[in-house]
Amino acid sequence: MDRRSAGAALVIASVVATMLFAGMTTAGAAAAGNNLSSTERFQDMGFGLFIHWGPVAQTGQEISLSLKDNPSREYVKKYFNLYKTFNPTKFSPRRWARLASGAGMRYVVFTTKHHDGFCMYDSDYTEYDIMHTPYGEDITAQVAEAFRAEDIAIGWYYSPADWRYLYVNGQKDGFDNQDYWMKPSDYPGPYGTKGLSLLEYEKRQIRELLTNYGDIEIMWYDGPGKALARHTWELKPDVFIARARGAGIPTPEQKIPEPGKAPEGAWETCMTMGQQWAYKPDDNYKSARTLVHTLVKIRAMGGNLLLNVGPRPDGTLPDPQVERLEKLGRWMDVNRTAIHDVRAWKTPREGRTWFTAADDGTTVYAVMTQWPDGGSIALESFAGHEVKSVQLCGAPQDPEWEIAAKALKVNLPDEKPCRHAYTLEIQL
Repeated sequence: MDRRSAGAALVIASVVATMLFAGMTTAGAAAAGNNLSSTERFQDMGFGLFIHWGPVAQTGQEISLSLKDNPSREYVKKYFNLYKTFNPTKFSPRRWARLASGAGMRYVVFTTKHHDGFCMYDSDYTEYDIMHTPYGEDITAQVAEAFRAEDIAIGWYYSPADWRYLYVNGQKDGFDNQDYWMKPSDYPGPYGTKGLSLLEYEKRQIRELLTNYGDIEIMWYDGPGKALARHTWELKPDVFIARARGAGIPTPEQKIPEPGKAPEGAWETCMTMGQQWAYKPDDNYKSARTLVHTLVKIRAMGGNLLLNVGPRPDGTLPDPQVERLEKLGRWMDVNRTAIHDVRAWKTPREGRTWFTAADDGTTVYAVMTQWPDGGSIALESFAGHEVKSVQLCGAPQDPEWEIAAKALKVNLPDEKPCRHAYTLEIQL
C-alpha cells in the first residue's frame, strides 16, 4: 500500500468511526471540515495566483488597510466613494490567465470582497458592487471564465469583516486591528438592499459566489470565518477552505517557516511580489530568483505558495509583475515536476539543496538553489537508498552518478539547463 492509500484508509476509518459514534449524517460530516480528496487536490496543485484588486487601485494605497490607524475623515469618505470612478477599460482576464498558466500556477484566488466591503461581482444584496461603477460589468464572472479556460481551479477570497457596514452605521474616523476581527454574527443590521443582518447578508453572498460562477474549488475567508466555512460546506461539501479563523488550514502571511517548524498537513504561504497587496506605483519587487527559491522551499516543506499580483486601476498588470510571471514560467518549463503533484520528503533539505517527492515515494526531486562548485554534488540524504537513475531536468543527457562513501555523488555538465535553481530527478 503506498503512502496516499495508507493515508486515505486512515482518514476514512477515522471519519466512519466518528460518524458512527456521534450519529452524524452525511451532510453533517461534510460540514465538519475539508475532506480528503479536496485536500489532496489542493496539495497537488501547489502553486496559485492571488489577485488583490478593487477601486482602491486608483489611489496606489493598500486595499482596505489604508483605512486603518485613524486616517482623516476626508480620506475615509473618499475611499468609500472610489467605486464611482472605477473604470478598468483595459482589463483582459485572458491575458492574466495565460500568464498564470505559463507560470505553472494551478489555481487562482480572487478578491471578491475585501475588508472594505466592496464587491467585485454582481450581487443582489448591495449597490456597493462592480455593477454600480462606470465599468458596469461582472469582473468576477470574467475571471472565472478566463482562468477556467486555462484549466486553472477557481477560488474566491471573501472577507468576513465589512468596514463599509461600520461606515454606514456611523464609524467615520477610520479603522483598526479590532475591526479586522469583527465577527459577522455580532452585527444585527439592517444592511444592504434587503435590510439583512451582516451574517445573513454574507451567507447569501457566499451562496451567490458558489452557485453563479460554475465550479468553485477554494474559498479563502480572511478573518473569523467559522460560520461562513460551515455554510460553505453545507452548500458545497467539496469546496476546500484555505484561510478561515476557526476552520481551514494554516496560512502564514509573507513568511516561510523554518525547516522542521512547518505546519503538519496542508498549509499555504501567501506572499506579495513587492511590498503591497494592492497596486502600488514603483513598488519594490522581489527578484525572480528569490521567488523561485521561495516556491522551492515551501514545496519542500509540504506547503503551497499563493503568490500575489495587484493590477493597475485600468485593469493591466504592472510590467514588473508580468516580467516575474514570465521568468517563473521559463523556470517551471524545465522544473515543474519538482513542484506539481509532490509532497515533502523525509527531510526538507541538505545544505542548499531542497527535496520534494512524488506521492508514491518512488521519485525524489533534489532542487539545488546554487550550482555546486567543482561541477559535482554529494547528497548524504540518499545513504541507504537504492537509486535506480538520476536525471538533470532540462539537460540533453543524463549525468554520471554513483553511490560512494555513503552519499549519492552526481557529476554535473558544464552547461546549466536553466537559471535560478536546478533539479535532479532521482528514481528510487
